Amino acid sequence: MPYYGKFNRYVIRSKHESGTSRFYEYATISIVENGLRLCVYSRPVTLLDPKIDVVKELIEEAEKRGVKIKLLLLDRAFFTVECINLLKGLDLRFIMPCVCNERVQDAVNSFGKEGKLPFAIHDSSKNEANFTMVVYWNKGRLIPFATNVERDVRRLVKMIPKEYRRRWGIETSFRKVKEVFPMTTSPLPAIRLAYFMTAMILYNLWQLVNIMLAAEGEKRRAGGYQVTMPFMITILCAHLNGKL
Repeated sequence: MPYYGKFNRYVIRSKHESGTSRFYEYATISIVENGLRLCVYSRPVTLLDPKIDVVKELIEEAEKRGVKIKLLLLDRAFFTVECINLLKGLDLRFIMPCVCNERVQDAVNSFGKEGKLPFAIHDSSKNEANFTMVVYWNKGRLIPFATNVERDVRRLVKMIPKEYRRRWGIETSFRKVKEVFPMTTSPLPAIRLAYFMTAMILYNLWQLVNIMLAAEGEKRRAGGYQVTMPFMITILCAHLNGKL
């Protein structure tokens, strides 16, 4: 979330966007199955938070809530030795885009076609993470993904982009959250965290309303219903103000 105040230890620096290079950052783990888009857990992320700790906490909190993870779709920000080894150690299947550094790009160019190949990355301490690099053709270029899913080449190349597209459900959820995230000039992290969590709760509530209405529609054999986020907020506000 964009931030325009003075830099503090809760703020991260990133690519300049919306008039600022300072942001409050949050990590979430969400369900993105067909017909089900729910945020399970969310937490703020600071410059001092190791990515492996963030991933571990998200997974643990999801499992505490009874979520059984079939496949993790991660952002390329987690393309690190520690995160990949963590997921392999937890025996969790994952897919994430490779960061196209020089070594990765050289491997893709040398391979020169769709398919899969064994690959490894290293950190500054010479620790290693092994995985399967899956390369597929999209819009005139070869795109590499990291995974530990075991399938034959043809099925894997077809499966990776299809499954990873589900992650757009998370991008959609953030767009909807920003629709109800209130504007504030407060620099206090607690205030901003409260606003963000409230927005996430409203998003989940909106999703649940639509899931319940769709289920009721199926019972009546009349098809599902669709309630927009603004309409739900309007009804909720009217109810809270005693107008309903």
